[in-house]
Amino acid sequence: MKSATPLPGPRRFRDPLRTVPVKYKLTLMIVVMSLMAFGVGGYLVKTTSQKALEEALFDRLHTEAQTSAFALRTELSALSSRVEDFASDGYIRDRAEALTLQPAEADALVIKAELRDHLIRNKLPLEVAFHDLAILSPEGELLLTAANEIPPETASGLPISTGISFSSLAHLADSEPSPRFAITTPLSTVGFGHPIGYLVAWVNPGTVLVRALRNEDSSPAANAIDLCLFDGENHRLQVPNTWLAADGPLVDSEIVQQGIGLQLDDRPPLSSSVSPGLLYTKLYPIRDTGYSVEVSLDASEAIATVADLQSEFLAVGALLALLSFGLLIFPIRFLASPLEYLTGAARRLREGDLSARVRVDSEDELGLLGKTFNEMAEAIDERTSRLEQSAIDLRAQKRAAIEERLRLSTVISSMRNGVVVLDADGEIVFGNEAARPLLHMLRDAKHVNGPASRHPCTRENRQEHCADCLFSTELEPRACVLEFEGGTFEIHATQLAPNAGGQPGRLLVSHDVTDRVAQDEREMHQERLSVLGEVAAVMAHELNNPLAAIRMYAQLIDENLSPDSDLRTHVEVISRNTDNCSRTIRDLLTYATDATPETGLIDIRDILEDVISFLRPMHERAEVSLRMELSGDEEPAFVQGDELQLRQIFTNLIMNAVQALDPGGQVVVRMSLHGDHHFVEVSDNGKGIAPSNRERIFRAFFTTKARGEGTGLGLSTARRIAELHGGGLELIDTDSPGCTFRVRLRRAAEIAV
Repeated sequence: MKSATPLPGPRRFRDPLRTVPVKYKLTLMIVVMSLMAFGVGGYLVKTTSQKALEEALFDRLHTEAQTSAFALRTELSALSSRVEDFASDGYIRDRAEALTLQPAEADALVIKAELRDHLIRNKLPLEVAFHDLAILSPEGELLLTAANEIPPETASGLPISTGISFSSLAHLADSEPSPRFAITTPLSTVGFGHPIGYLVAWVNPGTVLVRALRNEDSSPAANAIDLCLFDGENHRLQVPNTWLAADGPLVDSEIVQQGIGLQLDDRPPLSSSVSPGLLYTKLYPIRDTGYSVEVSLDASEAIATVADLQSEFLAVGALLALLSFGLLIFPIRFLASPLEYLTGAARRLREGDLSARVRVDSEDELGLLGKTFNEMAEAIDERTSRLEQSAIDLRAQKRAAIEERLRLSTVISSMRNGVVVLDADGEIVFGNEAARPLLHMLRDAKHVNGPASRHPCTRENRQEHCADCLFSTELEPRACVLEFEGGTFEIHATQLAPNAGGQPGRLLVSHDVTDRVAQDEREMHQERLSVLGEVAAVMAHELNNPLAAIRMYAQLIDENLSPDSDLRTHVEVISRNTDNCSRTIRDLLTYATDATPETGLIDIRDILEDVISFLRPMHERAEVSLRMELSGDEEPAFVQGDELQLRQIFTNLIMNAVQALDPGGQVVVRMSLHGDHHFVEVSDNGKGIAPSNRERIFRAFFTTKARGEGTGLGLSTARRIAELHGGGLELIDTDSPGCTFRVRLRRAAEIAV
């Protein structure tokens, strides 16, 4: 069914009261018009009156602030003159100059006592506003105070200059209730020579404020103005209104002297404005002092009379609105009621009652609207019947599709093979649980080269990397065996049907063949062992006879040699290694069988010395040095084992090390004891073993030597012999170049005890 399209026409303003019934809109229109007419008028009257009143209040605050600032400046100027008069006292200058000359401690105490007595008797009583007097050095350090009430750290922070200076408001001590400020003037020698210090007068601000700002007007309007004194550091001194009233405390009263009611806090002054609550403020500076006066007035009572004008106008408007209600009966009865009935029928139709119809009683626009509504309801009833039948058919088809999809999803999810579907852009669309390793490899291949194929690729149009070849949606079907995620997987890739843009997708199916590959390798290993057994049987038959002849002739030579002959040592080496060859052939025959070694008590030290002596011609011809480093003690290193098999381990390791070195190389054999085990390390400084071969060198038939130079059985045989003796053989990591093999053998039990 096509969606409805609104008829074209002029763009109209959207009704903000579209959810309100028409009868209420008409009533609201009359009320709003009345209230707006009188409300706006009342607001204009109130605003004009309030603005004029505020201007008058601001003018008064400006005058009050200017008058207060002038009075305080006059009072502070008088106090400054008083301080300068004190500073011109010759006795004070002489005593202060004597203190600056750093007299002896006893003389300094006498001078300070005389000067303090002079200040207390002759100076402080002259001015009731002075709290204390102090003498500072030329550097601003405190020399003495008259009343001993000024801390040294407070005095040292005072501003000093060549003239009169005023400090900020502060408490001299925590126990001092009233804040103070200081007036500082320099002390100079006669004739205004070099400065000899400064005279500081600590002033009680309460006395100054009362004496300068006492208001003789006792009217309530005069007492409604609040006054604050600010210094240059935004310290605010709040002055109680009762102090400045005509009947306030006297200058020499205890309230004023102790500053009871004065509040000092840190708050920046307000600008000349109206703050919330109708608080009017005005700030005015006190010239040449750094102080400012802020006066404020709570004008809520003064503005209340003007604010009531707007309320009176609104009341008149409400009365007129009530009188207008009688005029709304006709439009509500013949206009609003039919619309409300039509709205109710439309609501029933929306809720599903397709039988909803309206009664048409007129031929006007409302009657035409009712007829149109009835026709629309009939059309909706007919189309709804057809849609219900279509919906039934669609639900049946959807149910069948869902069941088919569930069956397909169950089959794919239960598959042991991984299935991945890629779209035309190579992005993953679907992957089952078995495809988790393939999904990881697919994501990693976008950032790195990806895994390599297990077998060489022979395709002509192959890509540089196996992942590019498998995942490319434009290539023909491919199959490859890759190693990743710790396993081996056979992956088949084929194209999917093209999408709407003609681009094909890609289907990947992976099969985990790790167990099969491992089984194949085990079978190949068993076949090699079978061949090794057959070869060993032939070798034993072919080599035992020549070895017997060599052993016999060596015995004949030994019998015919004199006891002190130098050749006797060579004959012993021939006989001993002939026996070793025989034992080696026999061990080769028993490699595939877990034959138990012929054990006995053996000294590893002797075996190592014998092997090194046996291999001396070999390493000398290769121009490689071979040495053995023993532990600090010289005790025998006994183990329980087969001498020939242990000799085979060390011979194999040392021969491999010598063969891996170029002329000038070095092989070191180290032996040590740790706990219940003997450790023998064979190290060389050659090229080392590639990281990819470190786990493969102990596999049977694996060799890095050229074809014909090694069988790949040396290290696997050596590890097998070490494990049969209760030990092990491993390749260890060291900081030195080359590689190091460590043989671990259990210490003989009777020796360990």
